[in-house]
Amino acid sequence: MLHFDSIIDFIDVLYKEKKILEFLFEKRRKEVMSDQILSLIDYNEDRLNALLLQKVLIERVNSIELNHDLNGFFEKTLQITEEINNEYTSGLLKNLATKMELVRASKKLDDRNNYIRETVNTLDKIGQNLLQNINQIRINIEDVYSTATNNAVRKIKLKDYDEKTKEIDILIDEVYSLLKSNRWESFLKIAENDDLWNATIFLQKMLTKVRQNSYDIAHKLTAFHNKIKLQAAIYKKLQKIKLLKDKYLLKENTNIEQLLESRGTLFFSPQQHYQYHLNIPFLQTDEGGDLILKTNKKYHKHTSSISEIPAQEIASKATESKVKQVQVFSLQHLKQIFVAGNGSDLFAFLLD
Repeated sequence: MLHFDSIIDFIDVLYKEKKILEFLFEKRRKEVMSDQILSLIDYNEDRLNALLLQKVLIERVNSIELNHDLNGFFEKTLQITEEINNEYTSGLLKNLATKMELVRASKKLDDRNNYIRETVNTLDKIGQNLLQNINQIRINIEDVYSTATNNAVRKIKLKDYDEKTKEIDILIDEVYSLLKSNRWESFLKIAENDDLWNATIFLQKMLTKVRQNSYDIAHKLTAFHNKIKLQAAIYKKLQKIKLLKDKYLLKENTNIEQLLESRGTLFFSPQQHYQYHLNIPFLQTDEGGDLILKTNKKYHKHTSSISEIPAQEIASKATESKVKQVQVFSLQHLKQIFVAGNGSDLFAFLLD
């Protein structure tokens, strides 16, 4: 828990040590040593010790990390958290039931209004937390499938996200059951508060979005599991083919050559290009030298085929300046002539 006497002291420390906080937040998935922190504050150990004493930083055996609450606050504010906390929503629902009882039991108007305001905030938090959790599950599922190379790891993580999605479905049912109940309708009539009514409608809309995302995730999980099974089956077949090939039994025990010739699948597949990083000792050998010369020859062959076309000489006439004469009336001179004409008709003067 953070140790501060006031919110002002807390904000001052966050602003003063913003470099350390930013550094640790960016390195939150790696170990950070105390020397790395000290280098940011000119090796002032008093400042580091003060942050440790105030629990802004936590010291481990071999590293220093950002306070868990601060780290979670930053992730949640920036909407980059990977945590799915359905227990928090469940706690909010219990809190909501308590707030309803307090509104009914309160006699003072100020206390009653405070409890109603807290109820409105709780409704907003329930909708936001459910939507944030379901969106995070979607992101995590796609990330797991695209980055995890181990199918066993994929299955474990996808199963965990499937269970968390089902937990969200249960929470949605609980919230819907409350909002559609006679108890809630009676509570709205007793409270007689527009903010509470609007928060109820807004929460129902949020629940609809969450439910739609939940359906999409269920379809996506099914598709991912099917792909994993297909990949596993293909991998097993490839293992069998490799085993037969290593034992020189592939031609004898399979018809793979006839199958490939009849289908021609490989001929229509895009050509695969792979990059190899050759080490320096190999390039210093005769074989490596031949490869360098061959590559250099191919490079010059491609570059020399592009011929440069010299620019033609610019004709001398093209640089000659051409002058165009345009007749322009002098308005000042016309005015002088008109005035000298003893005030004749202006229209007749312009026609002349």
